[in-house]
Amino acid sequence: MVVREPESDTRGDEPVPVCPNCLAENPTRADYCPQCGMPIGTFAATDPIQSIHTQGWAYRKAAAGAPSRFVFWGMWAIFALLIVGSAGSVVGIAPAATSLADLAAGALIVGLLAVYAIILYRTTRNYVRQCVRRQRCETGCCAECGYDLRGLTETRCPECGAPFRVESGAIGRQG
Repeated sequence: MVVREPESDTRGDEPVPVCPNCLAENPTRADYCPQCGMPIGTFAATDPIQSIHTQGWAYRKAAAGAPSRFVFWGMWAIFALLIVGSAGSVVGIAPAATSLADLAAGALIVGLLAVYAIILYRTTRNYVRQCVRRQRCETGCCAECGYDLRGLTETRCPECGAPFRVESGAIGRQG
């Protein structure tokens, strides 16, 4: 019988940093996760230029994924105020626009207004989709992939293989 010694970790007794978003192991002095791009180092939050990327990551995550209720309302609080302020600026600048600089400022504000509206639209769309998916899963869909499980006699989802249980007409996750 051959007994192998466990391979030693190349980092020694040093703890391995793990990304809180995707749980990937990261290099010791990494500022951003190489897997998902989440800011994980202190430099990412304190450096003025890197903090822009850090804030952008938070907005991108809210607009691209399924945000929580707290993030959803936070995005509305931030961007609804920005939209109202930008619209007010455009209304204030438009009648008095006499020079090319005034027109350029108005165009910039309209562009920012469009960006704010797109971010709010995507965040809201993703939040509503998440709520609909959660409601569907409570009424008979697979919690993993969303496949309709009503009427099945097996206890595994035919789409993704996730186990489930049938309890007097209600379908739930097994576990």
